Amino acid sequence: MDIYMPRADYERFINIVINSKDSRFGIACMDDGRHQTPYSFSKFFVTNCTVWEQKIYPLIIGPWIDIFPLDEYNDEQGARLNDEYLITLNKYRRSIAVQSWSDIAYDIFHFRGMNGWMGIIRKCWSSLFRDAYFKRVNELKQRIAQVKGDVYRCYGIGWSGTEIALKHTFEKEYIGTPQWMPFEDTTMAVPERYHEILIKGYPRYYTTPPEEERYGGHPCYYVDLNHAKTIEQVRAEVGNDHGRGTNIFTFAEFWHTFKDRFRHLW
Repeated sequence: MDIYMPRADYERFINIVINSKDSRFGIACMDDGRHQTPYSFSKFFVTNCTVWEQKIYPLIIGPWIDIFPLDEYNDEQGARLNDEYLITLNKYRRSIAVQSWSDIAYDIFHFRGMNGWMGIIRKCWSSLFRDAYFKRVNELKQRIAQVKGDVYRCYGIGWSGTEIALKHTFEKEYIGTPQWMPFEDTTMAVPERYHEILIKGYPRYYTTPPEEERYGGHPCYYVDLNHAKTIEQVRAEVGNDHGRGTNIFTFAEFWHTFKDRFRHLW
């Protein structure tokens, strides 16, 4: 499941988890001071397992639930702030992305030059501005928290006007009085007008898909559900695989990033 929280509750929840003495759980976010998190939202996780979602990001935690902050939105301020926030967040993501020098050399000499050269840029250029990007992301987040409107939005999920951004944008009245509904062996609070929210992003959510289509959308680089491990321990275990079979930075991604960089000027 994914969880929405209005900004005030979201910040309060993060503070509770960070200061909790319960070692069974943790939270990975840009505010915890411990994780280099490439997301605009948080991951609430259990600490006795190991999941490394994307090899290029140094974020290794346990199985998680995504928690999205909801901020107010209006067309006059919100769209501009959302896109500026996303541009800066993408810069920060690139600054924390990592490849070993051996991975870079492997890419260059095995006809995956775009991966190799972008790996060099990340190591030698983007990382120099990591702190500046991080500071700017937080400045924009504070400005976003001041926006007023009748609409909720998860900022930084997608470009304004795109399908994924609209999927995470809805009228505040849709929350209404939370309804309690069964979920596996428990019950969860869902928005009063959950149908209107779900239909925007999942038009067939109420139809059970055929068995061959029931698969998750989050492939992971490494999973161990029995032990908590560090990145160093995992790297020692898997050896130097050079990211075989994975294009870390394709030409299509390069072109998409190039256009994103100048989007705010159009």
